Amino acid sequence: YMELVEQNVLVMPRTFTISLGLEDDIEALPKYAGDYDMETVGLMMNRQVHNEAVYEHWREHSGDRQTIAFCPTVQHAQDLAALFREKGI
Repeated sequence: YMELVEQNVLVMPRTFTISLGLEDDIEALPKYAGDYDMETVGLMMNRQVHNEAVYEHWREHSGDRQTIAFCPTVQHAQDLAALFREKGI
């Protein structure tokens, strides 16, 4: 990756996170082989109010930059992408 950045093929990513107030709830979930059950995390996170907050945070910090969003489930990624499309992104 760094070699591609040095060759100006890729740029160094800027990372932004947002707190949705779910940290304690997620921390309370059981872990399996050191990982949380992503289906459960997805059900907790994939709510309209949370997705709207993610969109607003993105709009405030990223503007029109290309962006990658990491979601706990495919369904969450699809729903978040649908919201961005509804907003014209």
